[in-house]
Amino acid sequence: MNNQMIESFEKYGIDYTAEMFSEYLSEMISTEDIAIQFVLEELEAASQGSYAAKIFVESSGFDEDDYAGAMHNSFKEVDGEDGPQQEILNLCMMLYPNQELMTEFRIKTVDNIMKHWKLGKYSPVNEKVRLINVVEKIHDLEEGVFANINNDLNNSVKQDHDIMILMAYGYARRTVAAGLYLQAIFNRASYEQASNIFKSLQLKTGQSMQFQEEASKQAEELLLSYDKRLTKEFTIKITAIVEHNQVDNAYENGKYLIDEQVFQLFAQSNNTNLEWKDNLIKWAKNNKLPKRETITNNWGESEYIGFPHNHKSIDYFLNINEFNIWSCKSGTHENYIKLNHCNLTELPEELYLLKGIYVLWLSNNKLTELSENIDKLEFLYSLDLGSNNLTSLPNNIVNLQNLNDIRLYNNPNLVLTEEQKNWILSFNSDEVSCDDDLFDRNMCDDENPF
Repeated sequence: MNNQMIESFEKYGIDYTAEMFSEYLSEMISTEDIAIQFVLEELEAASQGSYAAKIFVESSGFDEDDYAGAMHNSFKEVDGEDGPQQEILNLCMMLYPNQELMTEFRIKTVDNIMKHWKLGKYSPVNEKVRLINVVEKIHDLEEGVFANINNDLNNSVKQDHDIMILMAYGYARRTVAAGLYLQAIFNRASYEQASNIFKSLQLKTGQSMQFQEEASKQAEELLLSYDKRLTKEFTIKITAIVEHNQVDNAYENGKYLIDEQVFQLFAQSNNTNLEWKDNLIKWAKNNKLPKRETITNNWGESEYIGFPHNHKSIDYFLNINEFNIWSCKSGTHENYIKLNHCNLTELPEELYLLKGIYVLWLSNNKLTELSENIDKLEFLYSLDLGSNNLTSLPNNIVNLQNLNDIRLYNNPNLVLTEEQKNWILSFNSDEVSCDDDLFDRNMCDDENPF
């Protein structure tokens, strides 16, 4: 059975295998009560497991109060000899001792069960109620529109609201908190509180692209009802400015601004902002890169391919302000840029501004170097540079803290610094792909004065 499972993983992939097994388990689960109990027991066990398991629990849509003690409250339809709990346990034990594979398979299976029964983050959303219908506009403060929205949101949205309302609230409040920070009404701690609430809501409500896009749209709808200048582009810009500390701490410096001055700051920077996007689009066209679009893959699922070719598709990558490991493994590949076999000789500096790239594949091109700005891709999880003409790597590559997979194979002239060698050696062996002699290559004397 063990060999059959491994063969299934290799032939069909772990996602498809987990989907098929979850369908089999679903046949053993006759009621929603059994499904809920099974999921809660799995979440309680996962909450005590690996980092990946704990992240899954945090993004499940259930609170700790929901699953705490679930295993002590089990019943035979779940944990009996013929129950789904024993079935998944027996199967996972057959994958021993590969703990990582066991965890990933179990997580994917439970996630499919949640999806099938519409539990947790997959619970139906009340589409008839929107954030704009919930928020009551009662404030008219001298501090301006950002203060008005912030206070109206806090007075109107409660913890027991629909999960979509809560996520839309998170988007809207983070935007106005950035505006209040730029006005010097909020200090850094106040902004961070709003930002952390936003991140916590993303984990709790689930991070599917469709769900987040709808929540963002509802937030934008509310913001525009206060002021037509509060567009999505404005939101992306000011949150990025504050998240990355691109302005002085106005609160500490006592430089109070009225809300109109915040809008003026945005207008002044907007022309420059559009220029670099146009340059990136032009580079993509000159290199005949495929346009960003969704296709249906072999599994019948939607998947993103191609390179951003307009401001909207570029803005998607700019609107990502935190790292989420589950987006790296998403079957839709919305955070992937795959430019293999594109005959590229260089990458423009503008590419490194797309901070939301999680996976960047550049194999089988003619690249000779990368920019030192590589570390601006702070959420990069997988980097494929195989089969190029690289002779060195940028020094700052070692600053990519989220990088989990790097491929450097078939770059015969590539030489690493000692720091880079030590950095790559810190990866697990299955996370690095390189030539056998890479670590034996040394810089020429004129390149290494020591």
